[in-house]
Amino acid sequence: MYVGGEAVSAGCGVQPSAYDIICVAEKDVASLSTIDEKYERISEKTKEIAYQLYDIIEEIRGEKDSVDFEPGEMEDIENRLVVINELKRKFGSNINEILACAVAMEEEYQQLVDFEESSKHMEDKIERLKAQLTDIAQKITAVRQECARELEPNIVKHFEDLEMKNSQFKVDITPASDFMSDGVDVVQFLVSTNLGEPVKPLAKVASGGEMSRIMLSIKAMLAKYDKIPTLIFDEIDVGISGSAAAKVGEKMSTLSSGHQILCVTHIARIAAYADNNILIEKGIENENTKTYIKTLNGEDLVLEISRLLDGGNISETTKQHAREMLG
Repeated sequence: MYVGGEAVSAGCGVQPSAYDIICVAEKDVASLSTIDEKYERISEKTKEIAYQLYDIIEEIRGEKDSVDFEPGEMEDIENRLVVINELKRKFGSNINEILACAVAMEEEYQQLVDFEESSKHMEDKIERLKAQLTDIAQKITAVRQECARELEPNIVKHFEDLEMKNSQFKVDITPASDFMSDGVDVVQFLVSTNLGEPVKPLAKVASGGEMSRIMLSIKAMLAKYDKIPTLIFDEIDVGISGSAAAKVGEKMSTLSSGHQILCVTHIARIAAYADNNILIEKGIENENTKTYIKTLNGEDLVLEISRLLDGGNISETTKQHAREMLG
């Protein structure tokens, strides 16, 4: 402040403060007041400003002295700002986004912490389900074994009707390595068509005629359960005749009540059971082989059945026989 014409420094370092400058200015203006009274008025205003500045300085000093400021606090704040900016760069453009990300990460962390417990819970659940599946699978296996015991002798009986008297039929039920959609069994039909030969998977039976008769036997046995709409039998009459052929015709006629049966045959007794007969034969036309197809009805059917009965020698006797077969 200005005391006895001298400025008292506010102690603000080597560089003069605003207060120092005002004090010097007030002194200079006061010296001019001896020349002109108007400078005295300016000097009074300058002195008033100096007092006001002094009061402000003292107030600031008081506030500064009352603040408890730790030397390392600024460094801590700066470090925190660095961390916040790094979090913004990685997890969101503002504090709200960072906090939302923190909540999500906390939930994920908690899931990882609880993983062992969750894993144990899932393992227990899997064991319970395995126990249930095992129980169901064992019941399915028991049903299969019971059905196999019933199926095997009945299929063999059908074989005997179809002139396959020395044939065997077995249902092989083998445990699978794991659960499947229909249980834990691998099921195969095993067949032997010759005396002294071991049973083999049905898929390895070579003869077309035997395969057809085997399938006819199986289908005849399972007719009421089977949902296949159309069955095709090719060469089903190979190696059979007489009563065996009649049995084949009867079985296919029975099957036709619930299925569409397509059968290729050269035996009159089998053809006579059909609801519809179609003749298929080859011929030469313009030096080219062609296949002709003709639906047989009435007398045409009688003639074809007669031809099959007597190898092409059609007589009144064979035609009468054919009419009797056709009913």
